[in-house]
Amino acid sequence: MFNNYSLPLFYKIDTNIKEFLIESIDKLKVKKIIFLTDEIVYELYAKEYINILEKIHNIKLEFIKDNSISYSMNLAEKIIEEEIDLIIGMGGGRVLDTCKYVSYISKVSFISLPTTVANDGIASPIAVLKDKQDFTRSLGAKVPSGILIDLNIIEKAPIKFLKAGIGDILSNYTALFDWKISGDNVNDFAYLISKTAFNSIFYFKNKDLKNKDFLKKICEAIILSGISMEIAGTSRPCSGAEHLFSHYIDKYYSKNNLHGLQVALGAVVDCYFQKRNYMELIKFLKDLEIDVSPKKLNISFEEFLDSWNNCKKMRKNRKTILDFIEIPEESYIKVYKRLEEEFNK
Repeated sequence: MFNNYSLPLFYKIDTNIKEFLIESIDKLKVKKIIFLTDEIVYELYAKEYINILEKIHNIKLEFIKDNSISYSMNLAEKIIEEEIDLIIGMGGGRVLDTCKYVSYISKVSFISLPTTVANDGIASPIAVLKDKQDFTRSLGAKVPSGILIDLNIIEKAPIKFLKAGIGDILSNYTALFDWKISGDNVNDFAYLISKTAFNSIFYFKNKDLKNKDFLKKICEAIILSGISMEIAGTSRPCSGAEHLFSHYIDKYYSKNNLHGLQVALGAVVDCYFQKRNYMELIKFLKDLEIDVSPKKLNISFEEFLDSWNNCKKMRKNRKTILDFIEIPEESYIKVYKRLEEEFNK
């Protein structure tokens, strides 16, 4: 059976996207707009956008209070009742995940204005929200109708977010391998798009985080990764054992590491288990000064061992390399020590 999926209608990655935003809204012929952001982003960037837009459109501003399921449901109900016909969201993952889910529930179009590219959630059909017990849940959502990324804003964000975004793209490498061996149906186009996203940054010649061409390539790869999941109808093109490891760490050890950095560590280890050249991944990360050693991420060997031994239960229906091999403790010791040695030379 073929998947039904929805892709963004447009995207733009440039140094100034205000005019393109106005043009895009005009083409959508909307009457009532809600602009969702947080107070920090409002003062830094969003206020300028709103001041321009409110001269020609009916705009309501609301600050995102939290990224909970209950708040998102209430906000969706409010948008329906007020007959809003366009959501514009500006901010990081907390704001944009809320917008994606609200758009999905309310059936209202959503234009995304990311201020960071810390993970592939920008264009993915998944929203990570908190339940009543404050646990995070990955929920089905709607990809944005449009994605507009201002490179001047992205390069002003803390460098750790950009490094995390690179780490999340890196995990495509091991996720695709795990998907191939899983026995699940593999969508060839989703596979190709995810692989292309990885290749576009891994083999980029001038890997300089201050280089706008490389920065743009990272943004494109982040978008492609999200689209690959939408086409596949699953997160498998970008999520394998490395993500199970990270989810286990998040649930049982609460390290508060950036997702992209944690899955990058997982990808190096997963690559080792897959008997592929994991040193290539380590070199790539070191060249960009992205330290994902367990020490840097505050993960002890006991936590590391427990997480890899038990992370399969995070998604019991998701087969990865961990379901096909037996891993002795000596192998965990070897890769853990190697990671510490390589990133602390």
